[in-house]
Amino acid sequence: MAKKIITIGDSAQKIGKTTVSGKGSGAVVKRSGRAQQGNPQKNTYTLTPYSGGNGTYTEADGAEQRRQLRESYEAAGDPLVAARDYVTGKGYSGVVNWDGESVTIGGIPVDAAYVVDGTAYIPRSAADSAVSQLEEKNGIIGNAGVNGLVESRYGSMLDDALDAVVNREGFSYEPEDDPVYGAYRDMYLREADDAFRRVLEENNSSVTGATGAVLSQALSSRNDYLGRLAGVIPTLAADAYDRYTGETDRLLSALESVGGAANSYYDRLYAQNRDAYGDMVSAGEAERAERQRWADNERNRINDQYDNSLDAVDIELRNKQLGSYDAMAEQELRRAVLENAVTEQEYANAAAEAAMDNAAARGFFVREDESALPWLARYRAGNGLYSISPLDAALRLEYETQLARNRADYEAMLWGMY
Repeated sequence: MAKKIITIGDSAQKIGKTTVSGKGSGAVVKRSGRAQQGNPQKNTYTLTPYSGGNGTYTEADGAEQRRQLRESYEAAGDPLVAARDYVTGKGYSGVVNWDGESVTIGGIPVDAAYVVDGTAYIPRSAADSAVSQLEEKNGIIGNAGVNGLVESRYGSMLDDALDAVVNREGFSYEPEDDPVYGAYRDMYLREADDAFRRVLEENNSSVTGATGAVLSQALSSRNDYLGRLAGVIPTLAADAYDRYTGETDRLLSALESVGGAANSYYDRLYAQNRDAYGDMVSAGEAERAERQRWADNERNRINDQYDNSLDAVDIELRNKQLGSYDAMAEQELRRAVLENAVTEQEYANAAAEAAMDNAAARGFFVREDESALPWLARYRAGNGLYSISPLDAALRLEYETQLARNRADYEAMLWGMY
Protein backbone atom coordinates (compact mmCIF):
# COMPACT_ATOMS: atom_id res chain seq x y z
CA MET A 1 0.00 0.00 0.00
CA ALA A 2 1.18 3.53 -0.71
CA LYS A 3 2.22 5.91 2.05
CA LYS A 4 0.43 9.21 2.59
CA ILE A 5 2.78 12.18 3.09
CA ILE A 6 1.14 14.94 5.15
CA THR A 7 3.85 17.32 6.35
CA ILE A 8 7.28 18.45 5.25
CA GLY A 9 9.62 20.18 7.65
CA ASP A 10 13.17 19.52 8.74
CA SER A 11 12.17 15.86 8.65
CA ALA A 12 9.33 14.12 6.85
CA GLN A 13 6.53 12.35 8.70
CA LYS A 14 4.21 9.69 7.36
CA ILE A 15 0.84 8.55 8.66
CA GLY A 16 -2.10 6.60 7.43
CA LYS A 17 -0.47 3.38 6.23
CA THR A 18 -2.65 0.40 6.95
CA THR A 19 -0.65 -2.74 7.62
CA VAL A 20 -1.26 -6.27 8.71
CA SER A 21 1.07 -7.25 11.47
CA GLY A 22 1.84 -10.67 10.10
CA LYS A 23 2.79 -11.61 13.61
CA GLY A 24 1.47 -14.63 15.46
CA SER A 25 2.52 -18.19 15.80
CA GLY A 26 3.99 -18.58 12.31
CA ALA A 27 5.74 -21.94 12.27
CA VAL A 28 9.53 -21.98 12.31
CA VAL A 29 10.92 -24.99 10.52
CA LYS A 30 14.40 -26.02 11.53
CA ARG A 31 16.57 -28.85 10.34
CA SER A 32 15.44 -31.03 13.24
CA GLY A 33 12.68 -30.98 15.80
CA ARG A 34 8.94 -30.72 15.36
CA ALA A 35 7.13 -27.96 13.53
CA GLN A 36 4.71 -25.61 15.27
CA GLN A 37 1.21 -24.79 14.10
CA GLY A 38 0.70 -21.47 12.27
CA ASN A 39 -2.16 -19.06 11.68
CA PRO A 40 -0.97 -16.72 8.88
CA GLN A 41 -3.47 -13.99 8.05
CA LYS A 42 -6.38 -15.79 9.76
CA ASN A 43 -6.00 -18.85 7.51
CA THR A 44 -5.47 -21.80 9.81
CA TYR A 45 -2.89 -24.26 8.61
CA THR A 46 -1.59 -27.21 10.62
CA LEU A 47 1.75 -28.78 9.82
CA THR A 48 1.48 -32.55 10.04
CA PRO A 49 4.30 -33.95 12.21
CA TYR A 50 6.60 -36.51 10.67
CA SER A 51 5.69 -39.93 12.01
CA GLY A 52 8.54 -42.03 10.85
CA GLY A 53 11.34 -43.74 12.75
CA ASN A 54 12.77 -41.65 15.55
CA GLY A 55 10.18 -38.88 15.21
CA THR A 56 12.49 -36.24 13.63
CA TYR A 57 12.24 -34.36 10.31
CA THR A 58 14.54 -35.01 7.40
CA GLU A 59 15.68 -32.19 5.07
CA ALA A 60 13.22 -33.43 2.43
CA ASP A 61 10.41 -33.31 4.96
CA GLY A 62 11.36 -29.70 5.82
CA ALA A 63 11.32 -28.65 2.16
CA GLU A 64 7.80 -30.01 1.76
CA GLN A 65 6.63 -28.28 4.92
CA ARG A 66 8.11 -24.96 3.73
CA ARG A 67 6.44 -25.34 0.33
CA GLN A 68 3.06 -25.92 1.98
CA LEU A 69 3.64 -22.98 4.31
CA ARG A 70 4.53 -20.65 1.41
CA GLU A 71 1.40 -21.72 -0.46
CA SER A 72 -0.70 -21.00 2.64
CA TYR A 73 0.62 -17.44 2.93
CA GLU A 74 0.31 -16.93 -0.82
CA ALA A 75 -3.32 -18.03 -0.75
CA ALA A 76 -3.93 -15.56 2.10
CA GLY A 77 -2.61 -12.69 -0.11
CA ASP A 78 0.50 -12.11 2.02
CA PRO A 79 3.40 -14.05 0.45
CA LEU A 80 6.60 -14.82 2.30
CA VAL A 81 9.72 -12.90 1.30
CA ALA A 82 13.41 -13.18 2.11
CA ALA A 83 13.80 -10.43 4.71
CA ARG A 84 17.26 -9.12 3.75
CA ASP A 85 16.72 -9.26 -0.04
CA TYR A 86 13.28 -7.64 0.17
CA VAL A 87 14.35 -4.78 2.42
CA THR A 88 17.54 -4.18 0.43
CA GLY A 89 15.39 -4.01 -2.70
CA LYS A 90 13.51 -1.12 -1.08
CA GLY A 91 16.80 0.77 -0.77
CA TYR A 92 17.80 -0.08 2.81
CA SER A 93 20.86 -2.29 2.99
CA GLY A 94 22.52 -3.35 6.24
CA VAL A 95 19.42 -2.94 8.42
CA VAL A 96 18.26 -6.59 8.56
CA ASN A 97 19.73 -8.79 11.28
CA TRP A 98 19.23 -12.47 12.06
CA ASP A 99 20.92 -13.59 15.28
CA GLY A 100 19.85 -17.22 15.06
CA GLU A 101 16.76 -16.67 17.12
CA SER A 102 14.92 -13.58 15.89
CA VAL A 103 14.76 -11.17 12.91
CA THR A 104 15.03 -7.39 13.28
CA ILE A 105 14.69 -4.69 10.64
CA GLY A 106 16.38 -1.51 11.81
CA GLY A 107 15.98 -2.76 15.38
CA ILE A 108 12.27 -3.53 14.89
CA PRO A 109 11.55 -7.24 15.69
CA VAL A 110 9.68 -9.30 13.11
CA ASP A 111 8.46 -12.90 13.55
CA ALA A 112 9.88 -15.26 10.92
CA ALA A 113 7.84 -18.00 9.31
CA TYR A 114 10.99 -20.08 8.85
CA VAL A 115 14.72 -19.73 8.35
CA VAL A 116 16.86 -21.64 5.86
CA ASP A 117 20.65 -21.34 5.71
CA GLY A 118 20.61 -18.08 7.63
CA THR A 119 17.91 -16.48 5.45
CA ALA A 120 14.77 -15.51 7.33
CA TYR A 121 11.46 -15.62 5.46
CA ILE A 122 8.78 -13.29 6.77
CA PRO A 123 5.30 -12.18 5.62
CA ARG A 124 5.55 -9.30 3.15
CA SER A 125 3.10 -7.22 5.19
CA ALA A 126 5.37 -7.57 8.23
CA ALA A 127 8.39 -6.41 6.18
CA ASP A 128 6.44 -3.41 4.81
CA SER A 129 5.26 -2.49 8.31
CA ALA A 130 8.81 -2.62 9.71
CA VAL A 131 10.19 -0.53 6.81
CA SER A 132 7.40 2.01 7.33
CA GLN A 133 8.21 2.30 11.03
CA LEU A 134 11.90 2.56 10.18
CA GLU A 135 11.29 5.41 7.76
CA GLU A 136 8.96 7.26 10.11
CA LYS A 137 11.37 6.96 13.04
CA ASN A 138 14.29 8.30 11.00
CA GLY A 139 12.44 10.89 8.89
CA ILE A 140 13.06 9.04 5.60
CA ILE A 141 10.68 9.41 2.69
CA GLY A 142 12.63 7.45 0.08
CA ASN A 143 13.25 8.12 -3.60
CA ALA A 144 9.60 7.61 -4.49
CA GLY A 145 8.58 10.03 -1.74
CA VAL A 146 10.99 12.70 -2.98
CA ASN A 147 9.74 12.37 -6.54
CA GLY A 148 6.13 12.36 -5.36
CA LEU A 149 6.55 15.59 -3.39
CA VAL A 150 8.31 17.34 -6.26
CA GLU A 151 5.61 16.19 -8.67
CA SER A 152 2.85 17.27 -6.25
CA ARG A 153 4.25 20.77 -5.83
CA TYR A 154 5.72 21.53 -9.25
CA GLY A 155 4.37 18.92 -11.69
CA SER A 156 1.30 20.84 -12.81
CA MET A 157 3.22 24.15 -12.79
CA LEU A 158 5.89 22.69 -15.09
CA ASP A 159 3.25 21.20 -17.39
CA ASP A 160 1.33 24.49 -17.56
CA ALA A 161 4.47 26.57 -18.17
CA LEU A 162 5.65 24.22 -20.91
CA ASP A 163 2.19 24.07 -22.50
CA ALA A 164 1.97 27.88 -22.53
CA VAL A 165 5.18 28.04 -24.60
CA VAL A 166 4.80 25.01 -26.88
CA ASN A 167 1.13 25.49 -27.75
CA ARG A 168 1.22 29.28 -28.12
CA GLU A 169 -0.35 30.55 -31.34
CA GLY A 170 1.97 31.98 -33.98
CA PHE A 171 2.27 35.70 -34.59
CA SER A 172 -0.14 37.36 -36.98
CA TYR A 173 -1.12 40.97 -37.49
CA GLU A 174 -4.46 42.18 -38.80
CA PRO A 175 -4.79 45.98 -38.81
CA GLU A 176 -8.56 45.82 -38.39
CA ASP A 177 -8.10 43.90 -35.12
CA ASP A 178 -5.58 46.42 -33.75
CA PRO A 179 -7.21 49.24 -31.73
CA VAL A 180 -4.10 51.37 -32.23
CA TYR A 181 -4.49 51.12 -35.99
CA GLY A 182 -8.19 51.93 -35.62
CA ALA A 183 -7.28 55.14 -33.84
CA TYR A 184 -4.78 56.06 -36.57
CA ARG A 185 -7.33 55.25 -39.28
CA ASP A 186 -10.00 57.44 -37.72
CA MET A 187 -7.52 60.27 -37.22
CA TYR A 188 -6.15 60.18 -40.79
CA LEU A 189 -9.63 59.89 -42.32
CA ARG A 190 -10.76 62.92 -40.32
CA GLU A 191 -7.67 64.87 -41.32
CA ALA A 192 -8.07 63.77 -44.98
CA ASP A 193 -11.68 64.97 -45.02
CA ASP A 194 -10.69 68.18 -43.22
CA ALA A 195 -7.92 68.80 -45.76
CA PHE A 196 -10.35 68.24 -48.62
CA ARG A 197 -12.89 70.66 -47.18
CA ARG A 198 -10.20 73.17 -46.25
CA VAL A 199 -9.02 73.47 -49.87
CA LEU A 200 -12.62 74.00 -51.00
CA GLU A 201 -13.21 76.62 -48.31
CA GLU A 202 -9.96 78.43 -49.12
CA ASN A 203 -11.20 78.70 -52.72
CA ASN A 204 -14.76 79.62 -51.67
CA SER A 205 -16.03 76.54 -53.49
CA SER A 206 -18.20 73.53 -52.90
CA VAL A 207 -17.85 70.00 -54.24
CA THR A 208 -20.38 70.73 -56.98
CA GLY A 209 -19.24 74.25 -57.71
CA ALA A 210 -15.45 73.90 -57.57
CA THR A 211 -13.33 74.03 -60.66
CA GLY A 212 -11.36 71.01 -61.77
CA ALA A 213 -8.16 72.53 -60.44
CA VAL A 214 -9.66 73.14 -57.01
CA LEU A 215 -11.11 69.66 -56.85
CA SER A 216 -7.80 68.18 -57.94
CA GLN A 217 -5.98 70.13 -55.23
CA ALA A 218 -8.54 69.04 -52.61
CA LEU A 219 -8.26 65.40 -53.64
CA SER A 220 -4.49 65.63 -53.62
CA SER A 221 -4.57 66.93 -50.04
CA ARG A 222 -6.93 64.17 -49.03
CA ASN A 223 -4.84 61.47 -50.74
CA ASP A 224 -1.75 62.73 -48.95
CA TYR A 225 -3.30 61.80 -45.59
CA LEU A 226 -4.49 58.44 -46.90
CA GLY A 227 -0.93 57.73 -48.03
CA ARG A 228 0.29 58.48 -44.53
CA LEU A 229 -2.23 55.98 -43.17
CA ALA A 230 -0.81 53.28 -45.43
CA GLY A 231 2.71 54.06 -44.23
CA VAL A 232 1.91 53.56 -40.53
CA ILE A 233 0.90 49.88 -40.88
CA PRO A 234 4.44 48.38 -41.01
CA THR A 235 5.38 50.29 -37.85
CA LEU A 236 2.29 49.05 -36.01
CA ALA A 237 2.96 45.48 -37.18
CA ALA A 238 6.57 45.69 -35.94
CA ASP A 239 5.37 47.01 -32.56
CA ALA A 240 2.88 44.13 -32.29
CA TYR A 241 5.61 41.64 -33.12
CA ASP A 242 7.89 43.13 -30.47
CA ARG A 243 5.11 42.65 -27.92
CA TYR A 244 4.63 39.07 -29.09
CA THR A 245 8.33 38.18 -28.78
CA GLY A 246 8.49 39.92 -25.41
CA GLU A 247 5.65 37.74 -24.13
CA THR A 248 7.40 34.67 -25.54
CA ASP A 249 10.58 35.59 -23.67
CA ARG A 250 8.54 36.00 -20.49
CA LEU A 251 6.96 32.56 -20.90
CA LEU A 252 10.36 30.97 -21.50
CA SER A 253 11.75 32.73 -18.44
CA ALA A 254 8.80 31.49 -16.37
CA LEU A 255 9.43 27.93 -17.57
CA GLU A 256 13.09 28.15 -16.63
CA SER A 257 12.22 29.62 -13.22
CA VAL A 258 9.75 26.86 -12.40
CA GLY A 259 12.20 24.21 -13.58
CA GLY A 260 14.94 25.74 -11.42
CA ALA A 261 12.66 25.87 -8.38
CA ALA A 262 11.67 22.23 -8.91
CA ASN A 263 15.33 21.20 -9.13
CA SER A 264 16.19 23.15 -5.96
CA TYR A 265 13.24 21.65 -4.09
CA TYR A 266 14.24 18.18 -5.29
CA ASP A 267 17.84 18.73 -4.14
CA ARG A 268 16.73 19.90 -0.70
CA LEU A 269 14.35 16.99 -0.16
CA TYR A 270 16.86 14.52 -1.45
CA ALA A 271 19.57 15.92 0.84
CA GLN A 272 17.28 15.62 3.87
CA ASN A 273 16.29 12.10 2.92
CA ARG A 274 19.88 11.10 2.19
CA ASP A 275 21.21 12.54 5.46
CA ALA A 276 18.55 10.79 7.51
CA TYR A 277 19.43 7.52 5.89
CA GLY A 278 23.15 8.13 6.46
CA ASP A 279 22.53 8.80 10.15
CA MET A 280 20.51 5.59 10.40
CA VAL A 281 23.05 3.34 8.68
CA SER A 282 26.58 4.38 9.56
CA ALA A 283 28.00 1.75 7.24
CA GLY A 284 25.88 2.83 4.30
CA GLU A 285 28.52 4.80 2.36
CA ALA A 286 28.11 2.57 -0.68
CA GLU A 287 24.36 3.05 -0.54
CA ARG A 288 24.82 6.81 -0.15
CA ALA A 289 27.02 6.91 -3.27
CA GLU A 290 24.47 4.90 -5.22
CA ARG A 291 21.65 7.22 -4.18
CA GLN A 292 23.74 10.24 -5.15
CA ARG A 293 24.45 8.67 -8.51
CA TRP A 294 20.74 8.01 -8.97
CA ALA A 295 19.94 11.61 -7.98
CA ASP A 296 22.51 12.99 -10.43
CA ASN A 297 21.17 10.80 -13.23
CA GLU A 298 17.60 11.76 -12.40
CA ARG A 299 18.47 15.46 -12.31
CA ASN A 300 20.34 15.16 -15.60
CA ARG A 301 17.37 13.33 -17.08
CA ILE A 302 15.01 16.10 -15.98
CA ASN A 303 17.39 18.79 -17.23
CA ASP A 304 17.83 16.99 -20.55
CA GLN A 305 14.08 16.61 -20.86
CA TYR A 306 13.44 20.32 -20.40
CA ASP A 307 16.47 21.30 -22.49
CA ASN A 308 15.05 19.19 -25.31
CA SER A 309 11.66 20.78 -24.73
CA LEU A 310 13.20 24.27 -24.94
CA ASP A 311 14.99 23.30 -28.16
CA ALA A 312 11.70 22.07 -29.58
CA VAL A 313 10.06 25.33 -28.51
CA ASP A 314 12.82 27.34 -30.22
CA ILE A 315 12.33 25.40 -33.46
CA GLU A 316 8.58 25.88 -33.23
CA LEU A 317 8.99 29.62 -32.66
CA ARG A 318 11.32 29.93 -35.63
CA ASN A 319 8.78 28.17 -37.83
CA LYS A 320 6.05 30.49 -36.57
CA GLN A 321 8.30 33.51 -37.18
CA LEU A 322 8.73 32.47 -40.81
CA GLY A 323 4.96 32.56 -41.16
CA SER A 324 4.95 35.99 -39.53
CA TYR A 325 7.51 37.27 -42.02
CA ASP A 326 5.29 36.09 -44.87
CA ALA A 327 2.36 38.00 -43.37
CA MET A 328 4.45 41.17 -43.03
CA ALA A 329 5.65 40.82 -46.63
CA GLU A 330 2.05 40.51 -47.79
CA GLN A 331 1.14 43.64 -45.83
CA GLU A 332 4.05 45.52 -47.38
CA LEU A 333 2.87 44.46 -50.84
CA ARG A 334 -0.60 45.77 -50.06
CA ARG A 335 0.85 49.10 -48.99
CA ALA A 336 2.91 49.35 -52.19
CA VAL A 337 -0.12 48.57 -54.35
CA LEU A 338 -2.14 51.28 -52.63
CA GLU A 339 0.68 53.81 -52.94
CA ASN A 340 0.97 53.03 -56.66
CA ALA A 341 -2.77 53.50 -57.06
CA VAL A 342 -2.61 56.86 -55.27
CA THR A 343 0.36 57.95 -57.39
CA GLU A 344 -1.34 56.95 -60.63
CA GLN A 345 -4.49 58.82 -59.62
CA GLU A 346 -2.49 61.93 -58.81
CA TYR A 347 -0.75 61.73 -62.19
CA ALA A 348 -4.05 61.30 -64.02
CA ASN A 349 -5.55 64.24 -62.11
CA ALA A 350 -2.59 66.46 -63.00
CA ALA A 351 -2.76 65.50 -66.67
CA ALA A 352 -6.53 66.08 -66.76
CA GLU A 353 -6.11 69.46 -65.08
CA ALA A 354 -3.47 70.53 -67.61
CA ALA A 355 -5.63 69.42 -70.55
CA MET A 356 -8.65 71.28 -69.19
CA ASP A 357 -6.61 74.43 -68.64
CA ASN A 358 -5.36 74.33 -72.23
CA ALA A 359 -8.86 73.69 -73.58
CA ALA A 360 -10.31 76.53 -71.53
CA ALA A 361 -7.59 78.87 -72.82
CA ARG A 362 -8.25 78.04 -76.49
CA GLY A 363 -12.03 77.72 -76.02
CA PHE A 364 -12.34 74.30 -77.60
CA PHE A 365 -10.89 70.76 -77.46
CA VAL A 366 -8.38 69.15 -79.77
CA ARG A 367 -7.56 65.49 -80.51
CA GLU A 368 -4.48 65.53 -78.27
CA ASP A 369 -6.65 66.28 -75.22
CA GLU A 370 -8.08 62.75 -75.36
CA SER A 371 -4.86 61.24 -73.94
CA ALA A 372 -5.55 62.98 -70.60
CA LEU A 373 -9.34 63.05 -70.97
CA PRO A 374 -10.26 59.60 -72.35
CA TRP A 375 -13.99 60.30 -71.94
CA LEU A 376 -13.65 63.15 -74.46
CA ALA A 377 -13.66 60.65 -77.35
CA ARG A 378 -17.37 60.03 -76.84
CA TYR A 379 -18.05 63.67 -77.78
CA ARG A 380 -15.94 63.74 -80.98
CA ALA A 381 -18.04 64.34 -84.10
CA GLY A 382 -17.23 62.96 -87.59
CA ASN A 383 -15.66 66.22 -88.66
CA GLY A 384 -13.10 66.05 -85.85
CA LEU A 385 -14.89 68.66 -83.72
CA TYR A 386 -16.28 68.05 -80.24
CA SER A 387 -19.91 68.45 -79.18
CA ILE A 388 -18.97 69.44 -75.60
CA SER A 389 -17.49 72.73 -74.50
CA PRO A 390 -14.68 73.13 -71.93
CA LEU A 391 -17.22 74.51 -69.45
CA ASP A 392 -19.43 71.47 -69.76
CA ALA A 393 -16.35 69.28 -69.67
CA ALA A 394 -15.33 70.83 -66.35
CA LEU A 395 -18.58 69.63 -64.89
CA ARG A 396 -17.96 66.27 -66.48
CA LEU A 397 -14.44 66.16 -65.00
CA GLU A 398 -15.84 66.86 -61.56
CA TYR A 399 -18.10 63.86 -62.00
CA GLU A 400 -15.23 61.67 -63.23
CA THR A 401 -13.07 62.82 -60.32
CA GLN A 402 -15.78 61.85 -57.87
CA LEU A 403 -15.97 58.40 -59.46
CA ALA A 404 -12.19 58.04 -59.20
CA ARG A 405 -12.29 59.03 -55.55
CA ASN A 406 -15.02 56.48 -54.89
CA ARG A 407 -12.93 53.82 -56.61
CA ALA A 408 -9.89 54.79 -54.52
CA ASP A 409 -11.93 54.63 -51.33
CA TYR A 410 -13.30 51.23 -52.30
CA GLU A 411 -9.80 49.99 -53.14
CA ALA A 412 -8.50 51.17 -49.76
CA MET A 413 -11.38 49.39 -48.06
CA LEU A 414 -10.56 46.13 -49.88
CA TRP A 415 -6.95 46.34 -48.72
CA GLY A 416 -8.07 46.98 -45.15
CA MET A 417 -6.78 50.52 -45.00
CA TYR A 418 -9.84 51.88 -43.19
